[in-house]
Amino acid sequence: MSESVFAFLSGLPLNWIVFFASAIPITELRAAIPFGIACGMDPLSAWFWGVLGNLLPIPLILLLWPLVYRLFDAI
Repeated sequence: MSESVFAFLSGLPLNWIVFFASAIPITELRAAIPFGIACGMDPLSAWFWGVLGNLLPIPLILLLWPLVYRLFDAI
């Protein structure tokens, strides 16, 4: 599984890798921004793409929350 994730990410530009890495709950901004800077990205650019990727899941969670609430209410 991890090999396929790394193969997918290896073909993307660095800013998209930082974007998607910051959207993953385990890495978030703690790893995405230092990774971008270590790979030669400008710190402000790494911060921008990291924060943008970190905000990505919020609308999805808010949209799906009523469905999850009804699912657990039925139990």
